Amino acid sequence: MPPHVRARIFEPFFTTKGPGKGTGLGLSMVYGVVAESGGRISVESEPDRGTTFTIHLPVSEQGSMADTAAAPNAEPQPRGTETILLVEDEPSIRELVRKVLARYGYDVLEALDVQHALTIAECHPTHIHLLLSDIVMPELSGPDLAQRVVRYRRDVRVLYMSGFASRVESGVGLLSAGVSLLEKPFTPERLVATVRDSLSR
Repeated sequence: MPPHVRARIFEPFFTTKGPGKGTGLGLSMVYGVVAESGGRISVESEPDRGTTFTIHLPVSEQGSMADTAAAPNAEPQPRGTETILLVEDEPSIRELVRKVLARYGYDVLEALDVQHALTIAECHPTHIHLLLSDIVMPELSGPDLAQRVVRYRRDVRVLYMSGFASRVESGVGLLSAGVSLLEKPFTPERLVATVRDSLSR
Protein backbone atom coordinates (compact mmCIF):
# COMPACT_ATOMS: atom_id res chain seq x y z
CA MET A 1 0.00 0.00 0.00
CA PRO A 2 1.21 3.54 -0.63
CA PRO A 3 1.72 5.69 2.50
CA HIS A 4 -1.47 7.75 2.07
CA VAL A 5 -3.56 4.56 2.03
CA ARG A 6 -1.65 2.93 4.90
CA ALA A 7 -2.28 5.98 7.08
CA ARG A 8 -6.07 5.57 6.81
CA ILE A 9 -6.72 1.82 6.69
CA PHE A 10 -8.15 1.62 10.22
CA GLU A 11 -10.63 4.46 9.68
CA PRO A 12 -14.28 3.31 9.58
CA PHE A 13 -15.76 3.52 6.08
CA PHE A 14 -12.40 4.11 4.39
CA THR A 15 -12.01 1.70 1.47
CA THR A 16 -10.14 1.49 -1.81
CA LYS A 17 -12.80 -0.78 -3.31
CA GLY A 18 -15.35 0.39 -5.81
CA PRO A 19 -18.97 1.31 -4.95
CA GLY A 20 -20.95 -1.62 -3.56
CA LYS A 21 -17.87 -3.80 -3.08
CA GLY A 22 -16.98 -3.01 0.51
CA THR A 23 -17.86 -0.81 3.48
CA GLY A 24 -14.38 -0.20 4.86
CA LEU A 25 -15.33 -1.64 8.25
CA GLY A 26 -13.32 -4.88 8.29
CA LEU A 27 -10.00 -3.53 9.55
CA SER A 28 -11.82 -0.99 11.70
CA MET A 29 -13.54 -3.84 13.56
CA VAL A 30 -10.23 -5.67 13.97
CA TYR A 31 -8.67 -2.51 15.39
CA GLY A 32 -11.56 -2.12 17.82
CA VAL A 33 -11.34 -5.69 19.10
CA VAL A 34 -7.58 -5.44 19.60
CA ALA A 35 -7.85 -2.07 21.36
CA GLU A 36 -10.62 -3.27 23.68
CA SER A 37 -8.40 -6.22 24.60
CA GLY A 38 -5.67 -3.82 25.69
CA GLY A 39 -3.47 -4.58 22.70
CA ARG A 40 -2.20 -2.74 19.66
CA ILE A 41 -1.92 -3.44 15.95
CA SER A 42 0.67 -2.12 13.52
CA VAL A 43 1.16 -2.44 9.78
CA GLU A 44 4.17 -2.47 7.47
CA SER A 45 3.52 -2.22 3.76
CA GLU A 46 5.34 -1.36 0.56
CA PRO A 47 3.89 -1.31 -2.95
CA ASP A 48 4.74 -4.47 -4.94
CA ARG A 49 6.37 -6.08 -1.87
CA GLY A 50 3.50 -6.96 0.44
CA THR A 51 1.88 -6.12 3.76
CA THR A 52 2.45 -7.40 7.30
CA PHE A 53 0.07 -6.80 10.22
CA THR A 54 1.45 -7.32 13.71
CA ILE A 55 -0.86 -7.68 16.71
CA HIS A 56 0.40 -7.40 20.28
CA LEU A 57 -1.92 -8.62 23.05
CA PRO A 58 -1.28 -8.46 26.81
CA VAL A 59 -0.68 -11.65 28.75
CA SER A 60 -3.84 -12.69 30.58
CA GLU A 61 -3.72 -12.52 34.37
CA GLN A 62 -6.63 -14.95 34.65
CA GLY A 63 -4.96 -18.10 33.39
CA SER A 64 -6.02 -20.11 30.38
CA MET A 65 -9.47 -19.98 28.79
CA ALA A 66 -10.16 -23.45 30.13
CA ASP A 67 -9.30 -22.31 33.67
CA THR A 68 -11.52 -19.26 33.32
CA ALA A 69 -14.43 -21.31 32.00
CA ALA A 70 -14.10 -23.69 34.92
CA ALA A 71 -14.00 -20.95 37.56
CA PRO A 72 -17.14 -21.10 39.73
CA ASN A 73 -17.51 -17.29 39.83
CA ALA A 74 -17.11 -16.76 36.08
CA GLU A 75 -20.08 -14.81 34.68
CA PRO A 76 -21.57 -16.68 31.69
CA GLN A 77 -22.41 -14.82 28.51
CA PRO A 78 -26.16 -14.24 28.07
CA ARG A 79 -27.84 -16.78 25.82
CA GLY A 80 -31.21 -16.93 24.11
CA THR A 81 -33.49 -18.91 21.83
CA GLU A 82 -35.27 -16.05 20.06
CA THR A 83 -35.41 -15.54 16.29
CA ILE A 84 -33.39 -12.64 14.87
CA LEU A 85 -33.68 -11.14 11.39
CA LEU A 86 -30.14 -10.02 10.49
CA VAL A 87 -29.70 -7.43 7.73
CA GLU A 88 -26.13 -6.44 6.81
CA ASP A 89 -24.92 -5.77 3.27
CA GLU A 90 -21.24 -6.48 4.03
CA PRO A 91 -20.88 -10.30 3.71
CA SER A 92 -17.90 -10.66 6.07
CA ILE A 93 -19.61 -8.72 8.88
CA ARG A 94 -22.92 -10.50 8.31
CA GLU A 95 -21.25 -13.90 8.51
CA LEU A 96 -19.39 -12.98 11.69
CA VAL A 97 -22.54 -11.70 13.41
CA ARG A 98 -24.52 -14.76 12.32
CA LYS A 99 -21.92 -17.18 13.68
CA VAL A 100 -21.65 -15.38 17.02
CA LEU A 101 -25.41 -15.25 17.58
CA ALA A 102 -25.92 -18.86 16.51
CA ARG A 103 -23.20 -19.90 18.94
CA TYR A 104 -25.22 -18.34 21.75
CA GLY A 105 -28.43 -20.15 20.86
CA TYR A 106 -30.27 -17.68 18.66
CA ASP A 107 -32.11 -18.64 15.47
CA VAL A 108 -30.70 -16.23 12.87
CA LEU A 109 -32.56 -15.42 9.65
CA GLU A 110 -29.83 -14.05 7.40
CA ALA A 111 -31.00 -11.46 4.85
CA LEU A 112 -28.61 -10.79 1.96
CA ASP A 113 -30.15 -7.40 1.21
CA VAL A 114 -33.14 -5.19 1.99
CA GLN A 115 -35.55 -6.90 -0.40
CA HIS A 116 -34.62 -10.30 0.99
CA ALA A 117 -35.26 -8.97 4.50
CA LEU A 118 -38.73 -7.76 3.55
CA THR A 119 -39.55 -11.12 1.99
CA ILE A 120 -38.48 -12.93 5.15
CA ALA A 121 -40.47 -10.53 7.33
CA GLU A 122 -43.60 -11.13 5.28
CA CYS A 123 -43.29 -14.88 4.73
CA HIS A 124 -41.47 -16.41 7.72
CA PRO A 125 -43.97 -18.81 9.32
CA THR A 126 -43.08 -18.19 12.96
CA HIS A 127 -42.33 -15.29 15.27
CA ILE A 128 -39.45 -12.85 14.62
CA HIS A 129 -38.37 -11.26 17.89
CA LEU A 130 -35.63 -8.84 16.78
CA LEU A 131 -34.62 -6.93 13.65
CA LEU A 132 -30.82 -6.45 13.75
CA SER A 133 -29.96 -4.12 10.89
CA ASP A 134 -27.14 -1.94 9.67
CA ILE A 135 -28.22 1.69 9.40
CA VAL A 136 -26.42 2.73 6.20
CA MET A 137 -27.23 0.44 3.27
CA PRO A 138 -27.33 1.04 -0.49
CA GLU A 139 -31.04 0.39 -1.09
CA LEU A 140 -32.74 1.58 2.07
CA SER A 141 -31.69 2.93 5.46
CA GLY A 142 -32.12 0.82 8.57
CA PRO A 143 -34.93 3.01 10.00
CA ASP A 144 -36.81 2.96 6.69
CA LEU A 145 -36.46 -0.81 6.55
CA ALA A 146 -37.70 -1.11 10.14
CA GLN A 147 -40.83 0.87 9.29
CA ARG A 148 -41.64 -1.61 6.53
CA VAL A 149 -40.83 -4.68 8.63
CA VAL A 150 -43.19 -3.45 11.36
CA ARG A 151 -46.04 -3.66 8.85
CA TYR A 152 -45.64 -7.45 8.97
CA ARG A 153 -44.25 -7.81 12.50
CA ARG A 154 -45.84 -5.21 14.77
CA ASP A 155 -44.19 -6.42 17.96
CA VAL A 156 -40.64 -6.86 16.59
CA ARG A 157 -37.82 -5.25 18.58
CA VAL A 158 -35.21 -3.23 16.65
CA LEU A 159 -31.44 -2.99 17.12
CA TYR A 160 -29.31 -0.96 14.70
CA MET A 161 -25.61 -1.30 13.92
CA SER A 162 -23.62 1.75 12.83
CA GLY A 163 -20.01 2.76 12.30
CA PHE A 164 -20.62 6.27 13.63
CA ALA A 165 -23.18 7.12 16.30
CA SER A 166 -23.06 10.77 15.21
CA ARG A 167 -24.00 9.84 11.66
CA VAL A 168 -27.23 8.32 12.96
CA GLU A 169 -28.42 11.74 14.11
CA SER A 170 -26.96 13.95 11.39
CA GLY A 171 -27.40 11.85 8.27
CA VAL A 172 -30.13 9.31 8.90
CA GLY A 173 -32.43 10.78 11.52
CA LEU A 174 -32.94 10.43 15.25
CA LEU A 175 -33.53 6.95 16.59
CA SER A 176 -37.06 6.17 17.69
CA ALA A 177 -37.74 5.79 21.38
CA GLY A 178 -36.94 2.29 22.60
CA VAL A 179 -34.67 1.48 19.65
CA SER A 180 -31.11 0.46 20.49
CA LEU A 181 -27.84 1.22 18.71
CA LEU A 182 -24.74 -1.00 18.58
CA GLU A 183 -21.77 1.05 17.43
CA LYS A 184 -19.19 -0.56 15.14
CA PRO A 185 -16.63 -1.88 15.65
CA PHE A 186 -17.86 -4.19 18.42
CA THR A 187 -16.64 -7.34 20.11
CA PRO A 188 -18.63 -10.60 20.08
CA GLU A 189 -19.27 -10.12 23.80
CA ARG A 190 -20.72 -6.65 23.28
CA LEU A 191 -22.86 -7.92 20.39
CA VAL A 192 -24.37 -10.71 22.47
CA ALA A 193 -24.92 -8.49 25.51
CA THR A 194 -26.61 -5.75 23.46
CA VAL A 195 -28.86 -8.23 21.66
CA ARG A 196 -29.90 -9.75 24.98
CA ASP A 197 -30.59 -6.32 26.44
CA SER A 198 -32.72 -5.33 23.43
CA LEU A 199 -34.78 -8.51 23.68
CA SER A 200 -35.29 -8.15 27.44
CA ARG A 201 -36.74 -4.64 27.34
